[in-house]
This record gives sequence, structure tokens and C-alpha cells, in this order.
Amino acid sequence: MCRYNDAVATLQPAKKMFQEIGDRLGVAQCLHIMGEAFRLLNQYNDAISKMNESRIEFEAVGDTLGVAQCRCSMGEIQVKLNKFDDALANFKGANMIFESIDHRSDAARCIQNMSDVFLMLSRHEEAIDALEQAKSTFEDIGDAWGVALCTRNIGNVLRRRSQSVRRLVIDWGWRNAINVLERYGKCG
Repeated sequence: MCRYNDAVATLQPAKKMFQEIGDRLGVAQCLHIMGEAFRLLNQYNDAISKMNESRIEFEAVGDTLGVAQCRCSMGEIQVKLNKFDDALANFKGANMIFESIDHRSDAARCIQNMSDVFLMLSRHEEAIDALEQAKSTFEDIGDAWGVALCTRNIGNVLRRRSQSVRRLVIDWGWRNAINVLERYGKCG
């Protein structure tokens, strides 16, 4: 892990040199790498700060791919911080950018990340919808691993949803559970 600290220490003067010569893309790249290093060191607030600075620099030079990558990374960090609404906003923003520049694989991965958040929030239907969308994209581009991962994750969501129903039955009793499930269209 100490090598990540070395990376940050090396990138600081590199970033300064890029600033001195007016190379904002170089600055953005240094900041992004520093953000990733902080993330790997579990220094999430520093990671978010560097990613946000990087995103601003990428925007200034018109590097939409860099912006999307920063937003996706920020979303991943926000998930670790349990900032699910912020994470979803960043994943959605990154997804829109990836789609606009025809980076379909990255767009599908953002949707997968969104499904993970939906699952953490017990929003099972949204998780399945997101996974189906990502799976479709992976099928279209011929990414067998992506298809397999989405299929496995759909099965996991269905399993978790079944456990939720089973807990409802145990906790509330069979009759009450049936009434609730019928009310929400999950039964019969």
C-alpha cells in the first residue's frame, strides 16, 4: 500500500509542472490518478476531492471521456461512503456521457453500478431493470463476461427478493403477508 503514497507524492510535482506549462489535460490526468490512489488507500474524502478537481479540468479541456470516468469513479467512492443518492447521480451522469460518445461497454458498467446501489437500497425491481438493460448492451457488443455477470446478478437479486418475501411471511404471519403481497401485486 505504501506505493500508493509514493504515487501521490510523485504526482504532486508532476501536476505542478503541468500547471506551469499550461497543460490542463496533464493536470487533469494527474489529479485523476491521485484520486484513484487515495481511493485505494481508503482515503475517500481526499479521493472525492481529487476526482472532482480532475472532472473540472477535464471539462475545461473538453475531454468528455475523462469527465465520465471521473463521475463513475466518484460514484464508486460515494457507494463506499453510503452516499447512495450522490452515487446514483454520478453513475447516471457518467452513463449519459458514455452513451453520447458511444462507449457502450462503459455505459453498461455504469448501469451495473446503479443496479448495485438499487440492490443495497432494496429497490429490487429497479436493480433487475438496470441489469437487464446492461445485459442487453453487453449482448449487443458481444461481451460474454458482461452478459454472464449480469445474469448472475439478476439471479442474486431474485434470491434476495425471495428472502425478503420469506422474512415477511415469518415476521408477519402468513395471512398478513398474503394481504400485503396482494395489495402490491406480488401474489396471485
